[in-house]
Amino acid sequence: MPFSHYTGGKDSLSLTIAVSDSDFCRLTSNDHSRDAAEFHDFLPTLPPATYSSDSIKFSVTAVRITLFPNHGICIGLTNHHAICDGSNLIGPSGLIQTWASISKFNRDSHLSRKMLPSYDRSTVEGAADLTTMFWNHVRMFSPPASSTLPPPAFNVRGTFVLTEVEIRTFKKFLENQNPTMGHVSSYVAVCAHVWSCLAEATAAAGERVNEDEPEYLSVSVDCRGRLTPPLPQTYLGNCLVFVLAQSTHGQLKGKKGLVVAARVIAAAISKTVDGEGGVLVDAEENYLRRWEVAEKRLIGVAGSPKFDLHSVDFGWGGFRKFEVIHIDYNGAMSLTMSKQGGIEVGLSMPKPKMDAFATIFNKNLCIMNSSL
Repeated sequence: MPFSHYTGGKDSLSLTIAVSDSDFCRLTSNDHSRDAAEFHDFLPTLPPATYSSDSIKFSVTAVRITLFPNHGICIGLTNHHAICDGSNLIGPSGLIQTWASISKFNRDSHLSRKMLPSYDRSTVEGAADLTTMFWNHVRMFSPPASSTLPPPAFNVRGTFVLTEVEIRTFKKFLENQNPTMGHVSSYVAVCAHVWSCLAEATAAAGERVNEDEPEYLSVSVDCRGRLTPPLPQTYLGNCLVFVLAQSTHGQLKGKKGLVVAARVIAAAISKTVDGEGGVLVDAEENYLRRWEVAEKRLIGVAGSPKFDLHSVDFGWGGFRKFEVIHIDYNGAMSLTMSKQGGIEVGLSMPKPKMDAFATIFNKNLCIMNSSL
């Protein structure tokens, strides 16, 4: 069974300092034709695992700081997902926020005890059974020889921003179209818009998919505040459950694609979050189901609109841009709060599909704005 191990004064994080003459302004723009491979130059590599007769030791985090002279810096993080989830890294009380606070004030004495990580999972009902189940699944796979993957050869990256006003327009439209749905969250509205646009862009980019081909959207729900009793937001570890929404390609790319997407996403989330027995009751089933469809037409969602990286201040102002690099490999979209309070959507895909998506995304947004 894996466990976290730290020896004070001996263990540390891998840190690389570098200088780059790349175009800082272009890299931090929302342009949807930026070469995805270029961003991998600013990502650190986890040190290799060390093997002994009875154990394997993995490093958990590496940091790379790249200076762009007279323009800015880039902080790149690579972490082993076994140690924690996104909330621990970029959430309100995560690593980045804590590090920035210490850097800005040059001390840690002002940090609240509420920001200290919590390791206690003893109050989680069935924690031991869940741990055994996940471990039995993970141990079926050989540990990777390296944490480094080759950058995608033909992908470009794009960032698409939806303002608060635009999101409210989507929500109002969806609530009018689905009176029985009740309140539509910003998360559901944005995911539905992106998912339906991606389905429509598939044909526009020349990819042929059968109308009845299943389409899946996988989201991760943070369970910390949804348990009884709840875990603190500073709980260090993975405290997520998978939620899987399902439709068909034909339904998603059709005229009612946005409405269909919102309905199945909202229903899937509600079944997990509001179902009898609590948020963990179907954790094993949902986890295994997510793996069953991994090779099918699946879109994942990384991050959260609650992650406000633009407010993080190391002492020289807030972040200009945030990129989730692993979406280059797993067909996911990334979500974070935008600087103006809306939501930023990050995508990585071949350029023909990205161009088609951008056109459809903006076209459908204009239609939405004129419909109310």
